[in-house]
Amino acid sequence: MTIEGVDLPRRQTEDSCGYDVYAPCDMEITHKATKYDLGILMEPGDIPKGYLAMIVPRSSTGNKGLCIRNTVGIIDSDYTMDTIKATLYIDDHGPDDNLFFSKNQRILQMILVPHGIIPTEIPPTQKREGGIGSTGQ
Repeated sequence: MTIEGVDLPRRQTEDSCGYDVYAPCDMEITHKATKYDLGILMEPGDIPKGYLAMIVPRSSTGNKGLCIRNTVGIIDSDYTMDTIKATLYIDDHGPDDNLFFSKNQRILQMILVPHGIIPTEIPPTQKREGGIGSTGQ
């Protein structure tokens, strides 16, 4: 599910690993970090158990200086409460001018990655009951 009129993340070719994430509105990215609601709502099962989704700049936008404040967004398979958000800015080595993106322009990418569990871990007892930061700060 996305913001009305914004394309769902999708791969451009059969062998692409990244699902392109589209600008939810006309955007002007500056050197000041700004949080954007990407309008993507994760439903149960969208990210399979045993996987995580990473949100990163596309190579074309990263080469222009686009950065995500926490360097990479991690979305767990049990994340379903909030729409996905990203805090974006231009890095200090990026262009002097701002970056402009039109609504539905490809800006980021989402990559599904399998993950393991440490065999000797103490099993978690907490259940997710919210979105960003819901399992603690």
